[in-house]
Amino acid sequence: RAGAASCCKLLIQGHADSNFKDSRLRTPAMLAAIAGSSEALQVLLYTKCVDPNVGRYFEADFTLKDIQGRTAVKLASTWECKRLIWRRYLEKWALKSAAMKAVGQRLALPPLETVGHSRREQS
Repeated sequence: RAGAASCCKLLIQGHADSNFKDSRLRTPAMLAAIAGSSEALQVLLYTKCVDPNVGRYFEADFTLKDIQGRTAVKLASTWECKRLIWRRYLEKWALKSAAMKAVGQRLALPPLETVGHSRREQS
């Protein structure tokens, strides 16, 4: 795990796709969560990537599912990784909610299951 965050940052700066999927449809965020590398996961969740073909910016999508239907939060091996994913989820929801409120609309918080949480994990 040592140096994983620095490696992720270098790859993103070199225009690597932070949502690239391997043969099991796992993304770098999922792999960082599995490894328990909270530093690398934080870089992936908060560093904007740029698509050099269209100049569009994006971040790692923590809601993507692997071949077995699991998200990064379900695959996370440490509470710190789970906490990072949930914090980013709530931050993104708050930003979207504020934008909707500005135009007179309300945005309901989606069920926790939509980002990989299950009742079984709560107990």
